Amino acid sequence: MFESILLALSAGLVAIALTIVFLPIFNSILDKPLQVAWTNPLIWITGLSFILLTGFLAGVYPAFVLSSFKPIKVLKGDALRPKGLFNLRESLVVIQFAIAIFLIVATMVIRMQIKFGGERTVGYESSQLIEVPAEGDLEKNFESFKNELVSQGYAESVARTVGWTIAERSGSAGGNFSWEGATPDQVSNSFFGLISTESDFVKTLGLDLIAGRDIDYARIKADSASILINESAVKQMGIKDPVGKIIKWGDDPLTIVGVISDYILGSPYEEVQPLMVLARDKYLYNIVIRTKAKASMSETVAGIEKITKKFNPSYPFYYKFVDQQFAKKFNDEEQMGRLAFIFSLLAIFISCLGLFGLASYIAETRVKEIGIRKVLGASVAGICAMLSKEFVKLVIIGLLIASPIAWISMNKWLDGFTYHIELQWWMLAVAGGVAILIALVTVSSQSIKAAWRNPVDSLKNE
Repeated sequence: MFESILLALSAGLVAIALTIVFLPIFNSILDKPLQVAWTNPLIWITGLSFILLTGFLAGVYPAFVLSSFKPIKVLKGDALRPKGLFNLRESLVVIQFAIAIFLIVATMVIRMQIKFGGERTVGYESSQLIEVPAEGDLEKNFESFKNELVSQGYAESVARTVGWTIAERSGSAGGNFSWEGATPDQVSNSFFGLISTESDFVKTLGLDLIAGRDIDYARIKADSASILINESAVKQMGIKDPVGKIIKWGDDPLTIVGVISDYILGSPYEEVQPLMVLARDKYLYNIVIRTKAKASMSETVAGIEKITKKFNPSYPFYYKFVDQQFAKKFNDEEQMGRLAFIFSLLAIFISCLGLFGLASYIAETRVKEIGIRKVLGASVAGICAMLSKEFVKLVIIGLLIASPIAWISMNKWLDGFTYHIELQWWMLAVAGGVAILIALVTVSSQSIKAAWRNPVDSLKNE
């Protein structure tokens, strides 16, 4: 037992050393690096306690097993034969493969959900959009700043909006709206996302204008009481031909001048909320710039920086690409997918080690049986199939254990998204097939080695 504790302690120290070496590599895979407080005594005490406990258990188990052997059975060779439906070795292999199959299913589901969200139509053309904060003198110099960007060919269109940024924020929400034909229930339960802009909102974002026109508060001051609404807002209100209709926000009348297509403001996995775009000329702290499609992006950014410093010399130039900000919405799911993939590989590797050891053990305990079968005419392929099917049985049992757990847990995870994929039976089948293939590859070397062994060497002492 003392030797087991020393071995576990040595292995633990090696594991800590490998962690220190490979942690930077592991962190390079993740968007949010892991931080380990190596100076915290609790980390070392916990790790050392776990190592000692592992060594103690590793020494206790063989001590109890060996002390339970009866000399007569040991001399007859019966002690090596496992009793019952499952022994500890087989149970561990089943558990290991159940964990591996669960992680394979989780990796597949997370990857497919990320792809599903990424393929959803955003609703606006984000590839040529740059956002600059309207800070310092840019707010009062906005019109001059905008005109110079367009005149020098760095921008096709420029708009101001509230918030920072278009891709990151979901807009504030407001209620207390009423309109002609609205029921009391609609009035009390209707909430709209609210965004403020001044002019060229539709043109700059590249939205589809379904009906009416864009807000143009910079040139039409009467647009101070004008709004745009999206398709979801039209459906929620249940009105036909909404352009020109009046919506009251409290006691303030607002005229619908245009209807825009739905576009994603919040999570790509959530339902698009009803939206109202209000006309404002103050407190618009986000400038959205649509750059020229065929221009060099590096030259365009340099030009925007030059003009920004001209009108706002006291502030550093800061900008964001809208498409990159939208891509960040997938960070959490992508990181979860990477972790699931890494841990599934680790679980498969550990499972293969256990399976390889079990295959070696079974091949050794059945060496005489294999020799007799070969003498009686059994083929190498038949013996390999006989040995392999026992391990396939263990993997199938692991699949039966992991399948309901994976199905329930991943369904619960997907329920957190309004828009999500549906679990299919073939996902479990693929995970099980991969596990069986890995198991066969792992045990094939031991099975072939046992099948090719000369039966004379196995039976010469009989």
